[in-house]
Amino acid sequence: AGQLHAAYEGGYYNSWRAGGNLAGSTAKFSFDAMYDLARMRSMLEPLTTTRHTVDGQLYEITQKQSMASDNLMHNMRVGGSWIPSEKSRIDIAYTGSFLPSGKGDLQSEGNHVDSRSQIEDNQAMHNLSLSAQTGFGLSAGADYTRYRTTSRQEMSVEPVDGTPSEFAIDAGQRIDRLSLYLDQQCDLGRSWKLNGGARFSYIHDDDYQYYLSDAMTGDLDTDLRLDEYT
Repeated sequence: AGQLHAAYEGGYYNSWRAGGNLAGSTAKFSFDAMYDLARMRSMLEPLTTTRHTVDGQLYEITQKQSMASDNLMHNMRVGGSWIPSEKSRIDIAYTGSFLPSGKGDLQSEGNHVDSRSQIEDNQAMHNLSLSAQTGFGLSAGADYTRYRTTSRQEMSVEPVDGTPSEFAIDAGQRIDRLSLYLDQQCDLGRSWKLNGGARFSYIHDDDYQYYLSDAMTGDLDTDLRLDEYT
């Protein structure tokens, strides 16, 4: 069995989504697959006016902003099961999510300062899970997730009565997570059961942000790493 879907949304920027899924099964096997592709675009143009009183003098600040984004998102899943007996089965599944070329643009014009910020980012997530159950009470499984994101943001600021400045920021995050488990259940008879098992998990997280500008020192850069075992 399968299904297809599609949607469209108009406006200043149009957005759309399309995809489908497929599934099937027999007495001992089953599978499912899904894919979804979406392009999400938006544009906002807010106008803000604020008034501030400093030392008895009123200052009015006006900012007109233009915020645009354009993202293409992929989502997918593939899974399968093998059921050799009533009490035994093996399941495996892969899930993925990708944003290969996200873009954002923020422009601001005002009576005190003009600025512009442009950002490009990439995101990817992979997950693979495997689990098994046996007829003699043993169950085991593994789950692995890999996540990556990188971005480049370029900014420029032009004060009305000051010096213009420009800088860029490279940022990203890398996460790896692994989880394993093993459980055993023994039937001792007379309604007595004995359960035992073990679990292990590992997480690696690398989070960084670097400023690219002659006017900014390396003291603002960050690079944080974490390894955790449980």
